[in-house]
Amino acid sequence: MLFASKSSGDLRRAALAFFFGKPAHGKVSFDLACAALQARPDVVRLRIQYELYLRMMKMSGPFPFATIGIPPIIEGEIIFHAGFAGHALARETWAQPGISQGDLLTVVKELDGFNQEVLLEALSKLHEQRLIASIGSVEVFWYLTGRNPLENRMHRPSRFGREVAVGGTASWSQLFGHGHG
Repeated sequence: MLFASKSSGDLRRAALAFFFGKPAHGKVSFDLACAALQARPDVVRLRIQYELYLRMMKMSGPFPFATIGIPPIIEGEIIFHAGFAGHALARETWAQPGISQGDLLTVVKELDGFNQEVLLEALSKLHEQRLIASIGSVEVFWYLTGRNPLENRMHRPSRFGREVAVGGTASWSQLFGHGHG
């Protein structure tokens, strides 16, 4: 429903709410479905964010529902590399994949009080660590992707003085430690 080209806006919103929304009491939740399939919900959510990035899908505003927070599996890494300003940037990027850089900086400045210089430095650190990814050159849009294999491949040093094609052999789950799915 989320990625099908024929899905209506209502179906996409329902899919986003299932994956990223706080579960409604008495309903089957995404976390419960993951537990039944022995999958790690945080890793799957990050993969969905990564797919939104790969498909260049931009949300027109923050998710219109109470959202599950940044996955703990990367939260410490975000704070370690980019501090609390980086965490605030990641929080807003998580809740609105494809947010424009201008909107991101404005929202975090208003909500958290960080100045522009601190935010740009934190954004740069998150990007250097490949925890967030961007599309666009004139207008830049941001996604919280976690450990981004595409960015890792693009920034990997060449082994033979030229770029070598890399197959899709990396396991998404293994990017986030051992475990299932």
